[in-house]
Parts: sequence; C-alpha cells; structure tokens
Amino acid sequence: MLVIWLITAVYPNVILTVSKNLRAVEINDTNLSLIFNQCFKQVKEIYNYEDLVFTYKIETGARNSKSWKFRIFKKGHAKSLVSVGGMFDGWTDTKIFDVISELKKRGIETE
Repeated sequence: MLVIWLITAVYPNVILTVSKNLRAVEINDTNLSLIFNQCFKQVKEIYNYEDLVFTYKIETGARNSKSWKFRIFKKGHAKSLVSVGGMFDGWTDTKIFDVISELKKRGIETE
C-alpha cells in the first residue's frame, strides 16, 4: 500500500515542484512575459513579439492519444519555449484561446 501511495501521491507532486511549469502569460504593449514555477521559485522570461511564432494544433502523444497543444517558439528554433494543453498542466481551453486571441492582435505569426 505504501508503494502505491508513493507512486500516485508523492512522486507526481515532487515532479511538479521540481520541473519548470508555466504559471502565467503576461501580454504587454512591447513584449511577452512567460512566468514559470521552477524549484520553489518564480522565473520570468521576456520576449519581443517580433521574435515569436506559435502553433495550436492536434498532436499525437503517448500511445497515439491525440490532444490540442499550444506552443510558442522563437523564430528559427525547433524547440518550443512553452507547450501547454492536455490533462495535467492546468490550462483550460478558455485560457489558451484568450492568449491566442491576444497574440493574434499583437501580430505574432502562426506556423
């Protein structure tokens, strides 16, 4: 019973505490701020709009599960700065659509 409790309750919370999780997106007049929770502290990354592109599309995950994923990339880079969507990240479709509409207003390109 102890092993099951460790796997289902303790381990996921430790991973979420240590890993880098997107907490908020601040959209200003001149730049975009991504705020992360990482190792018990808050980290803020700031990017200019002209350096960013985003995607929102259905992606295939583990065991061929399909879900909508929202990603923000720096132009010319294959690795995403942010990836949200799915079951466990806490971002609802409404929040994601609000961010997407603001990014479109700012002229950020989609891939």
